[in-house]
Amino acid sequence: MKKITKKSVALLLTFALLSGALSLPARAETKNSYWLAGLSRAAGGRMRMYYKGNTIVLKGKVRRSTSRNKLYNVPEKKSSYTLKVAGSCKVTLVEAENNQTMTYKKWAKNNKYKKGAEVSCIEASFKVEGGKIKKIFFSA
Repeated sequence: MKKITKKSVALLLTFALLSGALSLPARAETKNSYWLAGLSRAAGGRMRMYYKGNTIVLKGKVRRSTSRNKLYNVPEKKSSYTLKVAGSCKVTLVEAENNQTMTYKKWAKNNKYKKGAEVSCIEASFKVEGGKIKKIFFSA
């Protein structure tokens, strides 16, 4: 009887350790995912955004949150971010009832930005995963 209980306890402990170890990568990925948002200087805010090819630079007052819904409950903090843009990044232009979604490359080509140029917008929010921008939303 003692052998069976010892084996079952050992089996349970092994299972608990394996399931805990397998869940660690998922937790690390969620910690590395966040949203950024800011109001540009042109709209009376204090964020500046610069286009540098496959990199976006944000300077000034920016909000940072773990979810998009909580972004506007977080105070702005003065900071600077230099983030690479993922190859699969989508840009969404939000205007009343006319939302347009396109790839990052198409957006840059349509706006004819040159490296180092300041991006003109009213408000921008960014989905960052793994240190790369995955989604960009520009609100009018």
